[in-house]
Amino acid sequence: MDLVVGALAAWGLLMLLWTLLGLCLLPLSRRKDLSLTVVVKSQAEPMMLERYIKGLLWLRDLGLIWWRIVLLTDTKDVGTRHLPDCFGQVEIMSPEEFSNWVEE
Repeated sequence: MDLVVGALAAWGLLMLLWTLLGLCLLPLSRRKDLSLTVVVKSQAEPMMLERYIKGLLWLRDLGLIWWRIVLLTDTKDVGTRHLPDCFGQVEIMSPEEFSNWVEE
C-alpha cells in the first residue's frame, strides 16, 4: 500500500512540476490587442475531423489555448455540416466566406 501511495505522490509531483514548467515557458500570452484564430481545413472523414475539433475544444476549455476555431469546409461537403450541432463554439466557413473575412 505504501508503494502505491508513494507512486501516486511521485506522479502528482511530476505533473505539478510539468505544469509549472509549461506555464513558465509558454511562449504566448493573452493580449487585448491581439486575437488568434486556428483554421482547420480537412478532406478527412467527419469522424476524424470531429476528433481533432474535440481536441482543440478540450485544450481551449483547459485554458491552454484561447484561440477562435474556424473550420474551413467546402459548401458541397454535407458530412461536416452536422458539426455546428455538436460544436456550437466552432465557426464553419466556406472558402469564399473565409477570404472575405481575411480581407476585412
